[in-house]
Amino acid sequence: MASSPAYPGGPEPAGFEGPSGWTRRQFLFGAGALIITFSTAANLLARGAAAAAPPAPAVNPWAAPGVGYLGNGSPLSSWIAITADGRILISQSQPDVGTGAQTGMLQIAADELYVPFERVSMLPIDSSSANTGGVGGSTGVHRAGAAVRLAAATARETLRSLAAAALGVAGDTLVPRDGAFHAPDGRSVTYAQLVAGKQLTGNVDPNVHLRSSATYEVVGTPVPRIDIPAKLTGTGGPTDYLVNQRVPGMVHARLLRPPAYGAQLLSYDARPVLKMPGVVAVVPLDLDPEHVPGWNTSGITNMEMGQFVAVVATNEWAAIQGVQALAKTARWTAGEPLIPQPASNTYEYLATLPVFSTQVANARGSMVRGFSQASRQIAAEYSTPYLANAPIGPSTGMVWVKPGEVEVWSDSQNVFSTQTQVANLMGLPTSAVTVHNFPGSGVYGRGWNDDAVYEALFISRAIGLPVRVQWMRQEEFQWSTMQGPKFFRMRGGLNGNRVTAFQFDVYTDKDFGDTWMGQNGIAIAPLYTFPHISQVIHYVSNPMRKGLLRAVGAPSNCFAVESFMDELAYAAGVDPLEFRLSQLSDPRAIAVLTRAAEAAGWKAHTKPSGRGLGIATFFDPGAQTYVADVAQVAVDKATGQVRVERMYVGFDCGLVVNPNGVRLQIEGGTIQATSWCMKESVRYADGMVQTVDWISYPILHFSEVPEVVPLIIDRPDIPPGGVGELATMPVSAAIANAIYDATGARIRSWPFTPDKVKAALAAV
Repeated sequence: MASSPAYPGGPEPAGFEGPSGWTRRQFLFGAGALIITFSTAANLLARGAAAAAPPAPAVNPWAAPGVGYLGNGSPLSSWIAITADGRILISQSQPDVGTGAQTGMLQIAADELYVPFERVSMLPIDSSSANTGGVGGSTGVHRAGAAVRLAAATARETLRSLAAAALGVAGDTLVPRDGAFHAPDGRSVTYAQLVAGKQLTGNVDPNVHLRSSATYEVVGTPVPRIDIPAKLTGTGGPTDYLVNQRVPGMVHARLLRPPAYGAQLLSYDARPVLKMPGVVAVVPLDLDPEHVPGWNTSGITNMEMGQFVAVVATNEWAAIQGVQALAKTARWTAGEPLIPQPASNTYEYLATLPVFSTQVANARGSMVRGFSQASRQIAAEYSTPYLANAPIGPSTGMVWVKPGEVEVWSDSQNVFSTQTQVANLMGLPTSAVTVHNFPGSGVYGRGWNDDAVYEALFISRAIGLPVRVQWMRQEEFQWSTMQGPKFFRMRGGLNGNRVTAFQFDVYTDKDFGDTWMGQNGIAIAPLYTFPHISQVIHYVSNPMRKGLLRAVGAPSNCFAVESFMDELAYAAGVDPLEFRLSQLSDPRAIAVLTRAAEAAGWKAHTKPSGRGLGIATFFDPGAQTYVADVAQVAVDKATGQVRVERMYVGFDCGLVVNPNGVRLQIEGGTIQATSWCMKESVRYADGMVQTVDWISYPILHFSEVPEVVPLIIDRPDIPPGGVGELATMPVSAAIANAIYDATGARIRSWPFTPDKVKAALAAV
């Protein structure tokens, strides 16, 4: 790390730590690694039959999800390093945001290289890592893991060729085991011995021979997660949280923000603040695209904009006190009005806004023909509100702008995106920007908007010191991105128990994140074999700041689709489970539904008794994962209080790499989605968000957490699919359908509050 200036204002404050984030170079040299480049197995095989490797299979079943990261040729040296003592170092760029995906990737690498799990390590992630893109969309094990598998297999086969030449035997007679190749005559040579002193070149081979998953030994076992120890102890290092990282010479900054959306700063008095102990500087920031050179070419799609004033201090408390003092002298214009009140009209208001574009997300057959074949038509409307990301740890970023270069410490979910954006904002080549990645506490999509990093960037440019910016809880609620609201209009045609037409229209904001909903298709394309389908997205605009939240728009879309499926089932006079099964042909979808229903003791709906079961399902063709939920609820009809007692989750993500990891992601995703639909909703008035803490924006309490019963179907013959986001998808629909089973009252909007339940009961 570059040298630091003397700490401004005297000695470092108590509790100030030295550097705890390692660079890739420090990590490698500290481990005594010999960084090598490998040539492809194909190049070595051309040298003679003695270097022959086993023939590649006709199809590499895992290759497709990972090949996209290899481009036209990816140097294997950027993926794999072998130390002098035989340890294997793996590089890839997807941070572990609490899913355990990196642990799963290492399990895959260990098996492909025939080494114990303890022998493999993940390199710290930074802007020089092997590029597997950013984390999101449950792509960790599914896609990045597939790329790591190709890299590990290429390394193994390259080493096999070297071992064959060294031992003078045919490559296909060598047996890899415990980090070495063993010949039939008992001789062996280790990986470390094979690479010592060699500089070989080549790329990852997308057609390399892959080990059969049926012979895996580490994959499929509950290996403990590699990132947990540092997070528990807070001892620093590359797997500890970003908020625990420190840089020598670092100063702290906090920002004075507007009192309302669109408010303009008129004046402030910095003089009393600059006299406060510990305060170093007061820095005005004008983050307006028209006033920031490079903004339009930065690639930033949703950065916080406006006028701010930063107070910079030698310690965090001094910066906080400085902002509080500055706020007393600041004068602002009035803010902009937000969506008309009351908030209960927000969803319907979306449908009244001018539609500036539409997108056909799914279409089959003809709506005219489908509805003409129906003996009965059903219609319903559903809605979901603004949701806050509400991370347990508010946004944090550290930046040091030096002459001709920038160093960034971030919890970004995509280090390359952050690198490019910072470079363009500063007018520098990307090679002049280094981004170090550390875990954030509860990013769930928030890590795609590096607000604290960009604020620290402009402050550091102004004062020339490494700057750390950490948001306050109220700031995180009021100024962060949020999941936008959605309004759904559904119409279906029935002929007996068959769906002849299925029409879905959603009104939403075309902003960062929401556009993925249509591109994925998964979010609104039902599994069912309906002959006539129309699913259209109507894009409108509203003033609130939107962004990514876990699973983007898919859980709300699944809520509308699967709630409406229940309404169609009851209109047809058919049990909801039987109705779904009759519209399905995919055996994996049928399997997760029946597994969840059997475990829950599913029975046909009878007279509402205050207790009920509800079912819902979802399939993601991108992540290749199937999920079905059965919710068990109890409803107090007098108070409207709903108790979600148990969630049975049928889950098929193909090969299960780490059973504990899959189980924990099912539990975590189910609980988070339960909180969304039962508790959470952003409220706003007078030009500002009013839900600013855990009281005004309640989340599920520990006492309200349902028992989650994961019912995992392991399919070793199918490549591993996504997990983390998929568990959230059918939760809200299953709960809403269970409420109907328990009470006969249909809830069509989040959150399912007692008042909403009582109103629905009164309408029955």
